[in-house]
Amino acid sequence: MNCFSQTIRGKVIDTDTKMPLANSYVYLVQADNRKDTIDIYYWRNLRYKILEQTKTDSLGKYSFVSLVPKIYNIVADFPMQKSEFGGYGVRQEIDSNINIKAKTNYYKIFYLMITCPYDKTKNQLFCPNCKKADKVVPILFGLPLPDKNGDIDGKSLEEYHLGGCFVDSYCNPTKHCNRCNKDF
Repeated sequence: MNCFSQTIRGKVIDTDTKMPLANSYVYLVQADNRKDTIDIYYWRNLRYKILEQTKTDSLGKYSFVSLVPKIYNIVADFPMQKSEFGGYGVRQEIDSNINIKAKTNYYKIFYLMITCPYDKTKNQLFCPNCKKADKVVPILFGLPLPDKNGDIDGKSLEEYHLGGCFVDSYCNPTKHCNRCNKDF
């Protein structure tokens, strides 16, 4: 019996289309001794040594075989095209502190947002939920700067939905339905 029969297998899939993501990078990463989750933006820090790496096949599948029993992290990494803000980026997801024991297999599906679901409704004037337009308002991201009357571009702040400070480089809703509380 092979004492290294432990495996980690899985798939990388587009969240919106549910299609497999071929040529995604998947890394087997040494787990941190503190046994906490690792920050997705800093996993490549020197504390996290890459033990193995692979690319997904045409079906989005990956595997790491003949693993020594211990705790691992795995990272799925999909390179994105140039964003509207400039520069290139990636979509990533991490599964941390996977305890691989003797004669065990682990299966993980990573869902990465590659296709923006809001692209389908970018020019839509009505809510996809209630099919009405009377309560649809534009979304403002960042910190809006009202004028001396408390308005933004001549409109009352109530005529907008505040989207928060975090803006995704690739995918953001542009409208909000105040009736359904739905962004699209």
